[in-house]
Amino acid sequence: MNFVEFQIGLLMKDKSDRQAELGREIHAMSCASKPLGSWTAQRGIQECREACGGHGYLAMNRLGDLRDDNDPNCTYEGDNNVLLQQTSNYLLSWLQHKQQGKGRIESPLETVNFLEDMKSILQSKFTVGSVEECMNSGGTQH
Repeated sequence: MNFVEFQIGLLMKDKSDRQAELGREIHAMSCASKPLGSWTAQRGIQECREACGGHGYLAMNRLGDLRDDNDPNCTYEGDNNVLLQQTSNYLLSWLQHKQQGKGRIESPLETVNFLEDMKSILQSKFTVGSVEECMNSGGTQH
């Protein structure tokens, strides 16, 4: 729905600050999501291959085909490393915005609003005593 809102704004020639920031935020989310998906698939395929032992290299299981199809995804539509640099630049621009006293860190889709609490986040520690605690999304913070 947010992307549709953005597209309608483009069609209506909306030149507002919100429209511009919505475009920047959608672009940053896309730049972060594509590497996450393609690298996760790449690692998943490799994990499956290794779990099958020597059978992981047999053509009949199609793991090689999956890998051949997925590897280019790490480069198509922008190299993953470059896309993550674009996301980093977006996040750093918000930190600069805050440091220059231009206001709060608030984006239309609220994906960067957590940066407003950056100081307390950086001061917190995450400690766990077991794998189970680590897997618990609530975790234990001190």
